[in-house]
Amino acid sequence: MRVALGWALHLPAVGIVIFGVLTLGTVPLWMVSLASYFAMAVLKIHTFIEHRAHEKIRARTIVIEGRGLWAFLFLNNSFHLVHHMHPQMPWYDLPALYRSRKDHFLARNDGCVFKSYTDIFLRHFFKAKDNVPHPLWPKQLK
Repeated sequence: MRVALGWALHLPAVGIVIFGVLTLGTVPLWMVSLASYFAMAVLKIHTFIEHRAHEKIRARTIVIEGRGLWAFLFLNNSFHLVHHMHPQMPWYDLPALYRSRKDHFLARNDGCVFKSYTDIFLRHFFKAKDNVPHPLWPKQLK
């Protein structure tokens, strides 16, 4: 019921925003659409990479230790496990918290850590990271 209510409130709001862009905005719709497409593409990279299928719920979020552009772009959610365990922690404090208790966090997620986003891209650009059906689904559901 809460999901239906969420959609019932969300769809009219989206309609209002689209109407405003088309009637009041000075940016052409094709530019807004293109920017939205690339923003969603980056968001999909973020959410796909930092979660994984694992039998243990506590091991479903990973850590990416790199501190480059991608980490900044995702507001240090590359320390996704740390974020899940300490959601009240400001994003800029996540790396220091991770470094201070690295062994604890890696024991918690069964040691799933990557050096950087580049490491993940190189490993999975031409090779699937996970199966399209959830790899933990029973075989008969695949």
